[in-house]
Amino acid sequence: MGFRMMNRQRDKFTASIGFFHGAKDCAMVSIAGGLFGFVFGILSHAKGFSAFNAGFMSTIVYAGSVQMIALSIWDTQHLALAGLLMTAYMVSLRFLLMGATLQPLLKGTPALRAYLGMFILVDENWALTLLKHQKARRKRHYLFSYYLGSGLIFYLTWIASSILGNVMGDFIDNPAKFGFDFAFVALFLALLMGVRRGRRDILPWATAAIVAIFSAHVLPGAWYIMLGALSGSIMGVLRDYH
Repeated sequence: MGFRMMNRQRDKFTASIGFFHGAKDCAMVSIAGGLFGFVFGILSHAKGFSAFNAGFMSTIVYAGSVQMIALSIWDTQHLALAGLLMTAYMVSLRFLLMGATLQPLLKGTPALRAYLGMFILVDENWALTLLKHQKARRKRHYLFSYYLGSGLIFYLTWIASSILGNVMGDFIDNPAKFGFDFAFVALFLALLMGVRRGRRDILPWATAAIVAIFSAHVLPGAWYIMLGALSGSIMGVLRDYH
């Protein structure tokens, strides 16, 4: 019994160290992510969000790309909720693969704790956790706590920066004057460069761009987002099939 108690105390200590290391390693990365959250806050103010609403959205959604999509079509009435959900789902598909790569680190973790932990999954803490795992084969107690520490500090920074950006929106009458309206485009260009696999991606990307541009000119609202994403995905499936 005493030996088991010692092991349990050691695991708790290891987990605490992992949590601290994760938070420390992600601190500077969180500041960079917070800048994007700040931009989201400013743009949300321009859409009529209060500081509470901006913070609440960042708290329950916690997905920069999805939140930017929602803002871009917030004042349109031609895109049904189902269309918004489908577009958000397609944009966030990468999290399925990212979560799958973390599965080996979750063995032995209670299911509820693991599922709740996946809520704070973002590109940054995912990459840091895998890098830590590759550099040093740490125990699962350490790695999962490292993941939680890095994810939690990023999560809190994202919420705080969103609220701060919204408050500062009172002093910025025209976000486009400072180029903040380009954040949505810049985000997806960065995502594209992160998932590109070479010249074989040119065809689906070009298809999505052409359909989106055409749809934006002939259809009301933000249907071009969903239609562009769907057409690019279909072309990618056809390419791989042949």
